[in-house]
Amino acid sequence: MRDKVHGVMSLGLIISGLCIAVAYISLHSIAAAALYLGIILISAVIILYAYCSKCPIRFTGCRHVFPGRVSGLLPPRTIKPYGALDYIGVAVPVTVLMAIPQYWLIRSAPALILFWTLIMLGAVDIVLYVCPACGNEHCPMRGPRRKFMGKTRST
Repeated sequence: MRDKVHGVMSLGLIISGLCIAVAYISLHSIAAAALYLGIILISAVIILYAYCSKCPIRFTGCRHVFPGRVSGLLPPRTIKPYGALDYIGVAVPVTVLMAIPQYWLIRSAPALILFWTLIMLGAVDIVLYVCPACGNEHCPMRGPRRKFMGKTRST
């Protein structure tokens, strides 16, 4: 389980950032906060389906733990290299999740800074600690990050 600490921690940081956004939006509009929360849930499902459901180690070696298990509830997909639609299925929801709360967060420097600090810490944790040790041979983040970080993995 020790090898999965960073996977769980990075998700916790990102989810905390999203919760800060929901909380701050709710100070201005409960309806907007509820809508954003719905967008977060829909985006998570899209990301899990686009990326996690194609991962060959999602049930046995997912370093994030929860996404791999949850992806098993989605319709099955063939495990093979990711394509353009898979990348779009991650990039668009992530962009939407980061862009929407800016309308409200820009009104408060502390909320904006806290949101982006948590999101960036989670992203950096993924890039530096989760991706280099991942066993998903199809993930493009695995190879380049490993080579960049000077880490190798015997399989």
